Order: sequence, then C-alpha cells, then structure tokens
Amino acid sequence: MATSLTRLLLSHSSTSTWVPVSNLGELEPIKLLPVMVDACVDTLSKVWTSKVDLHVPGGHPRLQSIATLEEAVLQLIPPGMKRPADLVKAALHRIAHAPSVLGAIEVPGMTELEPCWRPLLVALATVNGPTRVAFQLARLLLQMGVVMKDKNTLSRV
Repeated sequence: MATSLTRLLLSHSSTSTWVPVSNLGELEPIKLLPVMVDACVDTLSKVWTSKVDLHVPGGHPRLQSIATLEEAVLQLIPPGMKRPADLVKAALHRIAHAPSVLGAIEVPGMTELEPCWRPLLVALATVNGPTRVAFQLARLLLQMGVVMKDKNTLSRV
C-alpha cells in the first residue's frame, strides 16, 4: 500500500522535473540516469515506511541527499497528499473518534506491519478495546506494550 501511495505522490509531483533541478549532493553524478526516478520513488517509500530520520545532525551524506530529495518532493505534492507518518500523526490526533467511525477492527492474516503504521494500530487497540489481529502481528504488538487476551485478541496495557 505504501509503495503505491508513494508512487501516486511522486507521480503528481512531476518527478521528471524535480530530480534534474534538485542538488542531490552525493547522488548528483547519477541523478539524470533513466532509472533515477524509480530509484527515488523506491527509496522514499522505504524511508517513509521505516521511519528513518533523514535530519540527523552530522548524518551520512547519502541521508542528506535523500533529505534534499524529500524536501523537493514535499514542495510539489498537493496539500491533501501526505506521507505515511503524517497520516498516522493526523489519525492519532483524532484517535478518540475511532470507535465511532471504525467500530471493531480485525486484521486477519497479516503477519507484518511497516513501522510507520505500528503506533496507530497500538492506539487503535487502546481506544477500541480488544482488537483482533493475526498472531504474528500480535507478538510484535506485545513487544510494544499491548497484551494478548487470547491468541488473537489484544488490548493496551
């Protein structure tokens, strides 16, 4: 889902225009290669879903290049389009409405959840009461402070 969202975000930002004009530092020599736009899309997707902090002072030059790339993309996307972390932040701000809007939540068969979405699922387990999820995902959430009521049902500690 996140990769397709990222592709949608970047397609709306006219990728062929922002890559050539951005100064990508360490990536400057390769930025005009034909595969660079796809590489940028894939990289930003991975960065956004894994919660990598691109703005660490004194970070690796590659991270600085990706941060420059991200800034260029964020300048061009429409205001209604958000990165996954921004969507999670907005959802967490309105989490009290989740029981009324969403009701009971079930996540059957899911064995992994990208790090950017985990705080939202934990918050949903807190406000919605027991949340049914796949067992492997339940184990991950347990490590994040959510207890298992039975082999599939979770609630916040």
